[in-house]
Amino acid sequence: MPSLSRSALITLTAALAGCGTILTPSQALVTFTSDPPGAEVMVDGLPVGQTPVQTWVDNRRDHLVTVHDETGQQVTCLMRSTLGAGWLVLDILLGLVPVIVDAATSGWNELDQLGCHAIFRDATAPDAAPVPVAATP
Repeated sequence: MPSLSRSALITLTAALAGCGTILTPSQALVTFTSDPPGAEVMVDGLPVGQTPVQTWVDNRRDHLVTVHDETGQQVTCLMRSTLGAGWLVLDILLGLVPVIVDAATSGWNELDQLGCHAIFRDATAPDAAPVPVAATP
């Protein structure tokens, strides 16, 4: 029986190796909104559409989002890919192999926010600068 337990433990460890890589999706659905709606959204320099809009982005890297309205006012939002602490703890508990796999693949990363909201002021108002972006957790 001890060899069966050892085999089961080895199989379980191998199955969970890099559990962040295996269990965390590589993309996240993010939402962009604005007040008023209809502003153009670009993610990493590529057009996504007009607010309100949702799109999929890579969880494993940072993204620069720009939102601009028809008057030329622009707001930027930085979506950071951060280490998911829960995955790191789980990997450490499971041994060195999961840590190596998830570190190499950034499998334990997740975005720090799942969208942003830009508020644009009336361009004819004296203080027409846009309001800073509010992150969407």
